[in-house]
Amino acid sequence: MTITTKNLLLILLVIPIAGCASTYVPKPGSVDPGVMLQSGDNQTVTLINAQPSSAIIQIGSAGMGRSLKGDFQQWTDRAIEVTKKLLKKKGFDVTGDSSTVLKLAITGAEFVSAAGGWGFECTVNLNAETGEGESFDFVGQRKDWKYVGSCNKAFTEVVSVLLSDGNIQGYLAQ
Repeated sequence: MTITTKNLLLILLVIPIAGCASTYVPKPGSVDPGVMLQSGDNQTVTLINAQPSSAIIQIGSAGMGRSLKGDFQQWTDRAIEVTKKLLKKKGFDVTGDSSTVLKLAITGAEFVSAAGGWGFECTVNLNAETGEGESFDFVGQRKDWKYVGSCNKAFTEVVSVLLSDGNIQGYLAQ
């Protein structure tokens, strides 16, 4: 076996492994803290990642070998980061031991071709369960000419929808 053949075999073995190891985690845009009507002065809340699965899921394919895969547990961690940041801006104290609990889980995401193939539309699903056992489902859906951009925007939107929901705001105000 020559050096060239060994290198070729090594490349053929490493490329598929590297492709399987990479997953996408959304890079959310800024969410306007104004989506939350009330202020949380002296109120505490605990945010919990309720997504049990760390499986790598196919989000969509943009054709020509461009696909997007994600781990919804990592996506939920990112949703918690964004939610925590917004709650803190509104005066909430986000701790690990509050009696006010929000369990969050990204439960789905998918992007498809849109605008006659000139763009993409991404849908992100989020479930929120209160400490009282009430469960609510939220959807963020956005279009962009970049498939990753559409998912970033849909992800940002689903967090905005969560925090602007009257049921969630009412629960946080207790």
